[in-house]
Amino acid sequence: MLFNKIKKMTLKYFDGDPYYETLPEGFKSAVLDDFYLLDHLVIDKPYLIHSEILQNHYWAKRTIPGFMNHNDFYTFLERGRVFVLK
Repeated sequence: MLFNKIKKMTLKYFDGDPYYETLPEGFKSAVLDDFYLLDHLVIDKPYLIHSEILQNHYWAKRTIPGFMNHNDFYTFLERGRVFVLK
């Protein structure tokens, strides 16, 4: 799993959901185009969402069909709280 291989970072779990306490090296603020290749959604792409409630939680996620319709993804993206690998 890619998230377990990020240098010098320990993946932790909260209620079974993986997260990092700080933003790992190699990630950048995401834009919508980061999730598409040739107008198709990239499936299984790793990304992080910076929690607004738990400030030291960067939730480790992967894209699945329809994921943008859940968990207020667009709101987090607009607020600069979604990160992808550079």
